Amino acid sequence: TLCARVAEDERLRHLPAELVAQRLVAQVFTQTAAHDPAARVLDRAGLATLATTTREQLVAWADAHMTARIVDLTTLIDALTQEIENLREQTSPEAQRARSLAAGRAHLQQRAAEAVEFVGARHDFRRLGRIWIPRSASADVELAAQAEPLVAVLGDAGAGKSSALATWARAAAATDVVIWIDAASVVGATPDALSAQLGISAPVEDVLGSFDPATRRLLVIDGIDGQREHRSRGMLLRLAATMASTTSGWRVVLSMREHDARADKRVADLHAREVHIDHFSDA
Repeated sequence: TLCARVAEDERLRHLPAELVAQRLVAQVFTQTAAHDPAARVLDRAGLATLATTTREQLVAWADAHMTARIVDLTTLIDALTQEIENLREQTSPEAQRARSLAAGRAHLQQRAAEAVEFVGARHDFRRLGRIWIPRSASADVELAAQAEPLVAVLGDAGAGKSSALATWARAAAATDVVIWIDAASVVGATPDALSAQLGISAPVEDVLGSFDPATRRLLVIDGIDGQREHRSRGMLLRLAATMASTTSGWRVVLSMREHDARADKRVADLHAREVHIDHFSDA
């Protein structure tokens, strides 16, 4: 059937075997896959058997029906085999998962960059009358994150927790992978709900776990206290604990009001290193 298509299409006769194979296989898959799922079950072994057992007949048929031999049929069969294998790899569950994880990584990084800029712009200045006072990030946050995989930034409302994290995350993004989750905006208490909220199709833990382990990675979960739903907060705290494990290689920093941290036993169970921000600095 494939040889017949070559014979019938003058445009294919003088093209390289690889290109002919690519076009033919694309045609076959496009035309038959919708009607016959079994059409996808072509593999190297099957085509190798075809090439071995019917080579003489194929060559004889080509000599009789093709006015111009485009390629040696052995080369064409090999090219067809490789092209079908490539298509099968592209549509395999493993390939689809790899594409989903790659898309998730790119989306989370883009989302984080936008969030950091937004939070930074929102908190960079505090207006007192007509005077604008810049807030500065606490160096203690960076030092703590370098020493421990899990850090909790604690302070009263308006103390500058988000500002400190945004300033530090913006600087870290120049060399590190930075992922930012706004805890208060999360709706739902399941991993699937969190993935949907973040705009990714794969589980969050899987996407985070697929980043290059050779890179430095920072996960910020900002405003845990802003998540008032008990189960949703628990899900985010479990995510923090999982990603801060010694095997993941992530540094995790979360922020919340100190009162809420003391009232929630699950926060104490994290055994995070604490950094306290008492007030914003105008230095």
